[in-house]
Amino acid sequence: MTTTVETIMVSPTVSSIQKSKITSSIIRPKTKPTVAIIETTPLGEAEPKVNNIEDLTEEEIQEAIDQVLKTSIYSGSSRTLMVQAINDTVHGRMSLTQAAAKFGIPFSTIHPYIKKLRTKLQLRDPALEAKK
Repeated sequence: MTTTVETIMVSPTVSSIQKSKITSSIIRPKTKPTVAIIETTPLGEAEPKVNNIEDLTEEEIQEAIDQVLKTSIYSGSSRTLMVQAINDTVHGRMSLTQAAAKFGIPFSTIHPYIKKLRTKLQLRDPALEAKK
């Protein structure tokens, strides 16, 4: 990105505050450039496969949960509650909101883990299914 700076002659009657406003408006652009990243599927390629929870083994699900919770600060009984809440949500036994309330975990804490797990296991998001 190239910035062009022009020299402006300011009369001696202009205050220093006015000079700084004039200078800053010339050097700094008013708006920031924006970049949009759009993910698309190339023509001829199929959409990614979506799994059903019934198609996965308990070992695959547990391994994925462990990988997703690897960065979690939860340990001991708190971690056990988190795993139970995630398991119940992913298996469809209760909604995310219900699991958060039942196990005493804030919705905003458990939601990212559920989202990562669904992405990792390529599971459908029930919230998106309900909107269709």
